Amino acid sequence: MKTTAKAVRSMAVGLTTLAIAWAIVVMAPVSPASAQELRRDPAKVVGPDACGECHKSSVAAWKETHHSTTFKELPRKKEAREIAKNMGLKRIKAGSDCLTCHFTSKLEDGEPEPIAGIACESCHGAGKDWINVHSN
Repeated sequence: MKTTAKAVRSMAVGLTTLAIAWAIVVMAPVSPASAQELRRDPAKVVGPDACGECHKSSVAAWKETHHSTTFKELPRKKEAREIAKNMGLKRIKAGSDCLTCHFTSKLEDGEPEPIAGIACESCHGAGKDWINVHSN
């Protein structure tokens, strides 16, 4: 059986995604976090591009996952729009409870603005206070 370059890349992305998922599970807190604990201070969020300055391969693998594509795809899904309507929301990305779990928000012009789907800081915490120390 001949293995194509596309198949090898696909397998590599799959294995990288699996490794990231394993790391998240292993490094996750033992007790489940409440919704309040999941809320990140948007003033301290730096976004996945900042993490990607050093963790290029991790961010590249993340960009191929459902967590990344949720940013564009979730608001367009019929089911998500129905849920938002039932919650009395006009827009999923506009100051709603959906931002807590389904998006990463950063402070832009004094207002929280969703900048990515579920990203690095969703699990590892907002990076502003430690990214320079971490990078050294």
